[in-house]
Amino acid sequence: MKHFTFTLIAICMAVGVILTQAQDSLNVTMVGSLDDYWDEACGVALSGTVAYVADGSVGLRVVNISNPLIPMEIGFYDTPGNTRAVVLSGNYAYLADSEHGFRIVNITDPAHPVEIGYYDTPGNATGIAVSGNYAYVADGNSGLRIINISVPANPSEVGHYDTPGSANGVAVSGNYAYIADGDSGLSVVNVTNPANPVAVGFLDTPGFANNVVVMGNYAYVADGDAGLRVIDISSPSSPNEIGYYDSPDYANTVVVSDTLAYVADEVGGLRVVSISNTSNPVEIGYCEIPSYARGLAISGNYAYVGAAYADFRVVDITNPASPAEISSYETPGAAMRTAIFGDYLYIGNHEGGLRIIDITSPQNMTPVGVFNTPGTAYGVAVADEQDYAFVADGAMGLRIIDVNDPANPTEVGSYDTPGNAWSVALSSHYAYVADQSAGLRIINCSNAVNPVEEGYYDTPGNAYDVAKAGNYAYVADGNSGLRIIDVNTPTNPTEIGFYNTPGNAYSVAVSGNYAYVADYFSYVRVIDITNPANPTEAAVYNTPGRAVGVEVAGNHVFVADHDGGLRIADITNPTQLYQVGFYNTPGLAQDVVVSGNYAYIADLYHIVILDCHPALPVSSISRLETPTTFSLSPAYPNPFNPTTTFNYNLPVTAHVQLAVYNLLGQHVATLLNRMVSAGSYSTVWNAGNFPSGIYFCRLETVGFVQTQKLVLMK
Repeated sequence: MKHFTFTLIAICMAVGVILTQAQDSLNVTMVGSLDDYWDEACGVALSGTVAYVADGSVGLRVVNISNPLIPMEIGFYDTPGNTRAVVLSGNYAYLADSEHGFRIVNITDPAHPVEIGYYDTPGNATGIAVSGNYAYVADGNSGLRIINISVPANPSEVGHYDTPGSANGVAVSGNYAYIADGDSGLSVVNVTNPANPVAVGFLDTPGFANNVVVMGNYAYVADGDAGLRVIDISSPSSPNEIGYYDSPDYANTVVVSDTLAYVADEVGGLRVVSISNTSNPVEIGYCEIPSYARGLAISGNYAYVGAAYADFRVVDITNPASPAEISSYETPGAAMRTAIFGDYLYIGNHEGGLRIIDITSPQNMTPVGVFNTPGTAYGVAVADEQDYAFVADGAMGLRIIDVNDPANPTEVGSYDTPGNAWSVALSSHYAYVADQSAGLRIINCSNAVNPVEEGYYDTPGNAYDVAKAGNYAYVADGNSGLRIIDVNTPTNPTEIGFYNTPGNAYSVAVSGNYAYVADYFSYVRVIDITNPANPTEAAVYNTPGRAVGVEVAGNHVFVADHDGGLRIADITNPTQLYQVGFYNTPGLAQDVVVSGNYAYIADLYHIVILDCHPALPVSSISRLETPTTFSLSPAYPNPFNPTTTFNYNLPVTAHVQLAVYNLLGQHVATLLNRMVSAGSYSTVWNAGNFPSGIYFCRLETVGFVQTQKLVLMK
């Protein structure tokens, strides 16, 4: 058999140089994202009625606290790393962004923060202090880095000091920087000359120094499981511990206000400590926080506590002996599963319930409605003929939500399944629920107010997902693989076949005679279900991550590949899949739903919309007869403004690259770069962003080369 391979050979004026680099995407581009999902609030800084929250993997969050009873998020900036700390100065927020170093964000308009400069420190930036024209960055194992910020758009390092431990936090007072240096305690560095910082003293605290605040002659160190340590720094070369407070859990952050120290103490919540006698600090009050207390800021009578698991708590400290939480901004949970109906995206949002997003404009998604289900929303399906969303709500079973008014969803009925409802599929007036350890449950929802279970089948594994096709329900059953259940009689569902996949079956989609199983570390398994009683494996699609979600649209399978992002493969021949596109999403891809050329990814702490049209099949003119020769027909129209269409024939399935060059031979556009099945096709070049002039379109293979001239006239 003769094999044809298409390659792209640049038009060279003299010498050609090939450069290679790691790719983050292929034939897929992000067109929109909704970062309405918080991670862990590690740090908080205040400016007037606005709180700026360092929120781990989802960057900087901006919260209006003008009414402490009703804090509301008004803006965000999604940094490239994990934001661990934030400091404000003038119109700028300075961020310690872990492995992505030091970021400077303009906050003139708090609703639209914009990054204007950054410096990529060599370590993991976790703490920051700003004094004058310098930012002092606690950079983990790379110690203290001193950054000149006189020109915010171009920050530059001027000096550094390699601390003996792991620099976690830093405070600057006078000519000294005080560094919370992990298991090496407190380090004192003279920064009179920022280009040549010099260590002058240290104190090895008994715990793990996370954070430090300096007030007068004292440094207050949040020392992990050793609580709060009070250090006399009147002689910087000889710091001396004079007192301590052993907090009940793990001291992350400390803030000092007058004679009180406030400690964010992980499970211990907010602790209020009197330091009027620095040699004998005493707790006078505390407030328990529902999740781990990490970040902390004080303003007037309120403490603002950043917590793990997407929480921002407001505590009234008018009476320090009896602090009380008065409100919280409990951000949405993790985006797990998605469904689309009309112009709306429905998200099973874990502990955040059901979220409804208007996707009329994919580039500008807008949250419109929320229903906080009583359980943990793992899956969601929307009935085409009804105004109901069906939510698989974990331990609280199946919830039926009226979404006729997407801005005001209301629950109309529920059925408490015996297991842990993980996913739901709809057919006619039945809901098929993958109920983990309780297998498949079949719920009659003809009366949405009073749904009733008609039958069930207790699968041998853990039912994570279900797809309904014809008379069969296909269950992704964890380590028991794919189970095929005859549901023709809903009151008596019966297993008729199964296929034990090698991994952990998390998701399943059915198209024609094939079931596509997302099998976690064992990739995507393609199962031939022509004979449901004897399913057989037809192919495997090797993905780089952990396949946890799968959807089939047309001739393509879309895979939510966890840390591998989105993967797209052509399934024209289900026994020979090949990848046509991918996109490394910013989070962890949990699920995917497709509408037209767009893929909507539940990316744990993000919702990401990807334009996949370059990866999808270009418009086929005819698949009835396979062409016998390669050809590239003349573009039409030509001359053109701004679009023109190319028609081409492929006699065999092969990797195709179709590219455009300018008159100098410079590559300006890639129109196609993937495997394409044999057939006749057309593709469109939109040159709206290109200047008028002469261009060349080139299609080339080992046995075939064709280039044609194009004239763009505007």
